[in-house]
Amino acid sequence: MTNNDTIAKRIIEMRAERGMSQSELAAASEVAPAQISRYESGKNIPRANVLSKIAKALNVPYAYLAYGIMPDFSNSVKVNEDGVATLSLDLDLDEDTLEKAKAMARLKGMTLDEYIRWIVKFGLIGPH
Repeated sequence: MTNNDTIAKRIIEMRAERGMSQSELAAASEVAPAQISRYESGKNIPRANVLSKIAKALNVPYAYLAYGIMPDFSNSVKVNEDGVATLSLDLDLDEDTLEKAKAMARLKGMTLDEYIRWIVKFGLIGPH
């Protein structure tokens, strides 16, 4: 798991690994080239919806660009014959975190299971 210092560094790193110019990233993410430059220089921080577009263009999880978390699901994902992926997770939550998750689920009108699925999806692909 990599945890770089800033969103700017992670965008630069992923763009360089893919051999993309700022202009190419801008076109792929539908974000203005000047904004990509500002994000990479650290002058601006992208909003969640913009960061989601950049993550998609770079083909990396939203959580990596936003938080420096690169999940490894290689042993947890199973794809059925219809191409539907199932992710198995073992969560080790302390009591306080579990209670907060339950409270957030209630606020959103979700079951705890639905809320945790939503969190995982949000972390992988960002807001949609």
